[in-house]
Amino acid sequence: MLLLAILEVILILCHGIGEKTVSESQMVGLEYLFNSTNGERWIFPPSKIDGPKWEFDPPTNPCSPEWQGITCDCISSGADTEDCGITEIQLDECNMRGVVPDQLSLLSSLTYLHLNNNFLNGTRLDVACGLPALSELRMRLVNLEGSIPSCLVQVTGLARLDVGYNLLTGTLPDMLGALSLLSYLDFEYNFHLEGSIPPAFCQATALRFLDLGSNQFTSSIPSCIGQLTAISHLALYYNQLIGTLPTELSLIQMGVVFLFHGNEFSGSLPTALHQLGQLSTLTVNDNRLSGRLPVLPQSMVEFTANINMLTGSLLNLALLPNLQVADLSHNALTGSLPANIAAVTTLQELLLLGNLLTGQLPESIGNISSLVYISVDSNMLTGLFTCCQSWFACLGLPYLMLCMLICRHCSQHNQAYCSGVFLRQLQSSFR
Repeated sequence: MLLLAILEVILILCHGIGEKTVSESQMVGLEYLFNSTNGERWIFPPSKIDGPKWEFDPPTNPCSPEWQGITCDCISSGADTEDCGITEIQLDECNMRGVVPDQLSLLSSLTYLHLNNNFLNGTRLDVACGLPALSELRMRLVNLEGSIPSCLVQVTGLARLDVGYNLLTGTLPDMLGALSLLSYLDFEYNFHLEGSIPPAFCQATALRFLDLGSNQFTSSIPSCIGQLTAISHLALYYNQLIGTLPTELSLIQMGVVFLFHGNEFSGSLPTALHQLGQLSTLTVNDNRLSGRLPVLPQSMVEFTANINMLTGSLLNLALLPNLQVADLSHNALTGSLPANIAAVTTLQELLLLGNLLTGQLPESIGNISSLVYISVDSNMLTGLFTCCQSWFACLGLPYLMLCMLICRHCSQHNQAYCSGVFLRQLQSSFR
């Protein structure tokens, strides 16, 4: 027996692996896709030019060698043959034009279908329902039409559904919550999806990425959102969502990016936000939020809350060592800017215009070397920095320091004189 095994290995090494075969049904599915999307005029990006072109007259083997954009998985079916299943089709940005045909379902082994950035007008998402092995569907910016079909529940292994920037309409079906492996769901910029965010979504506990931005959803955020503890990216921006931001958001300990801007949220920001130790980006601008500004997690990098009715002080800003962008303009914040704000050495943008801030703006702001933009207009702040901020906004930190040096002996009530002195000094520096 050992001798026979050795002889078999020797024969394989001498003759190579067996012939790769592709079923007739798979060939038919490929040909339908090719003809339905004007395959003769496909243009492959440089990253996909490896491999032969798709050929059907006479037909060539799509798996030996693999055609452009195709990946095969082959299993030995004997000493001289291998049965191959087409598992991946990646035709992003290939100038596909037409409708993806229903006959794509003949590719029963297909697990990855990537058709981003093409012209597939008239194609509906139903085409995915006939692909039971599908794990990833990426069809961004392809003019997908129609509603989100409930038959997607049949694709039990679906882990990624990325169909942003399309023309989908209707509501979100409850069945999406039944896809237990779904970890990435993106419907952003379809503009016409509407209705509520179904509580059934909370059953999709494998979700790590959820983007429903730029649609017309009108409900509140379901309180069960806290069950999605694996989510790191939650985007609900530019809808018509109402109600308060649920306190259960603080249960999403993996949360890194929360984008809630451009809605009609009211009430106060959850006080337990500081418990989210990984949260780096929080955008709640353009809402109807009120109440005091809460303590934020020290992991915060970007916080935008402009155009609300928030109150309270800015004392907590100086306690955010990683903060790069803070936009709190057009609220009702009071008090002064903390004297130790210079301790936030990562700060790049600080926008506080249109509040009720008082007191003297600390000169130490000029020591933040990373700062590239600041605006404190329309407040009641004083101090020599206030006569220089417009020059800083246009010309940057070096001119801010020069202006503050010139203005140091000026009266804070004579800002026009200070700015005039700076202007003359600036003009002389260019002669």
